[in-house]
Amino acid sequence: MKASRLLLKQSLVLLLGLITLLVVVRTAAETRYIPSTAMAPTLVPGDRIVVYKLPSMFSSEYKRGEVILFYPPASELGLKRLHFDWLHIMGNLTGLPIFHRQPVFIKRVIAVAGETVEVKPGEGVFVNGRLLPEPYVAEPASYRLKELADLGGENALGATIQPHAGQKKAIVVPPGTCFVLGDNRNQSADSHVFGFVPTASIMGRAVVRFYPDIKDLSPPEYK
Repeated sequence: MKASRLLLKQSLVLLLGLITLLVVVRTAAETRYIPSTAMAPTLVPGDRIVVYKLPSMFSSEYKRGEVILFYPPASELGLKRLHFDWLHIMGNLTGLPIFHRQPVFIKRVIAVAGETVEVKPGEGVFVNGRLLPEPYVAEPASYRLKELADLGGENALGATIQPHAGQKKAIVVPPGTCFVLGDNRNQSADSHVFGFVPTASIMGRAVVRFYPDIKDLSPPEYK
């Protein structure tokens, strides 16, 4: 009896130790798999990446070209808010499949606070009036973005959303947000649909693909 209690106690201590180690490691980084073609050809379904999370905890500064992961806006998934019950909290902290995890999107930062964005179909993305060189994009967007009213489309549930309906102002990125697009421009639900992403909702930066082979995901150098 005493031996079984000791074994149970040791098992609990070991389990708590393992969970603590997972939490510590995942505070700095975690791995994710790519479920969709929204970032093709850079990332395709089945790819596995390393997400570096520490910078997102201590800084709200993001660079153009960075590939980021973020919690999607409520309008995209038809949710009033993200879930913060203990199952989701433990899922985020440990990554263990026995718990729930919040959904995240992966996109590329195109513009940051104060910058103006325009998309000309068949030509490309213009930031502050200059065409953005994008060697990572297979084909330019087929849609046009010039005013806030142009933002909108179908969310992940198939419902039509228009976050800035009727607003004829230029698309200027507000403070505390960024403008993101998928590399697969015409097959991606991103800022051209749901609008700006609050930097507070960004969970980390994708730094490297490690499966099926190694690929550096550092942002390109823009001239």
